[in-house]
Amino acid sequence: MRAYAFVTTILWATAAATSASATPWPQPSFAKTPLSIAEPLLERAECREFMQFLGLGQGKGTLRSDGVAVLHQGKFLFTVAKEPFDENRVHPIWSSSKSVTSAIVGAAIHAGLQNPSGAKLTLEDHVADFLPRAPTGDAFQDQSFKNLKLRHLLEMGSGLAWSESYEAGIVGSNVLQMVYLSGYKDMAKYVLSQKFVEPGPGKIYNYSSGDMSLVWAVLKASCKVTPGCDYDRMPWKLFFEPLGLSPKVAFEQDGAGTYVGSSYVQMSLVDMAKVGYLMLRDGVWSVRQADGTYKETRLLPEGYVGQTRTPGESYLSEATKITNMLSEGVYGLTWWLNIGAKGFDVGSYPSFPPDMYAALGHYGQLIIIIPSQDLVVVRTGADLEYNTKIPKFGELLYPCLTHFGVGGNPT
Repeated sequence: MRAYAFVTTILWATAAATSASATPWPQPSFAKTPLSIAEPLLERAECREFMQFLGLGQGKGTLRSDGVAVLHQGKFLFTVAKEPFDENRVHPIWSSSKSVTSAIVGAAIHAGLQNPSGAKLTLEDHVADFLPRAPTGDAFQDQSFKNLKLRHLLEMGSGLAWSESYEAGIVGSNVLQMVYLSGYKDMAKYVLSQKFVEPGPGKIYNYSSGDMSLVWAVLKASCKVTPGCDYDRMPWKLFFEPLGLSPKVAFEQDGAGTYVGSSYVQMSLVDMAKVGYLMLRDGVWSVRQADGTYKETRLLPEGYVGQTRTPGESYLSEATKITNMLSEGVYGLTWWLNIGAKGFDVGSYPSFPPDMYAALGHYGQLIIIIPSQDLVVVRTGADLEYNTKIPKFGELLYPCLTHFGVGGNPT
């Protein structure tokens, strides 16, 4: 018999917020009110179909979910997890790690990390100022490397040839060779061994885990020239600890000691919700101080979240061709957007409002943010094909939310 853990989590406010939501976060403790076995969420009529669809109901569902949580106005409406997981057990989030990477870049910029010239790090810094690449003698290759910016990497616009194929076999798949074979010894070096393709950096979008490897190599080089910076502790000092994430959060490094920002973060449902809520609040957080009080603190630069929610210049470039909005989507700075673009009137997920944006990870690790409704929805699981099911996810989610007094999709 399949076992489940059903938990409704309620949080109390401790201070007045000054930013996007009226409810501050985090709170000093999580007060948990378990639902009895006789009254699990899946027995509530408005939610039964949603839970069954997720695979968190009785019997086999459409999806194979490990957990789901919904945060509204800074309070959990519910968390539901299937054993052996619960809301606090870490889970691989795969490519949602890319969105976490983007947020940490923002935190590094706000904290004043430096470039090799001693100036503050910016998205417009050139990768060549941080990382070595031997001249090839080919004018296009060498000039493309000089033109490559940190911003291009976050918008998947490096211009480097790359195959992001997961299931078709390891031959010809750059991502599999990088994370599982010899490329793992030094991922950034492996990525830089690839050739630039026309029309070059910032001029064509191509989804690439390799670009995230270069991001972390840049951060590593930046940390090296920034007084007092400890690269191994950087993600915790700048991001995980101010957010109050679980001490069990894991972030793996490659053989060269560079964080694998494309794929290798592990977080719990609660941790994922906190990342989403930081973005919802424009990068402002109630950070616990040494004396135990909480202070509203900006962790990301003002306007940075807005940039992440804007299609990158590489994506908007004429050279980038989109033929299927659902499967190809719209990309910002490592966050997937729900707006129409490239000749499509609507975004990939019409069951959600157009201001929805999301971190999407392999097998369906989701951080969904909906600013207009003050909602964050997170989900973990193990589904090879999940992206085409996100519209149905939204269709069934909103009736469930009405049980908690949250209005439906305004679209």
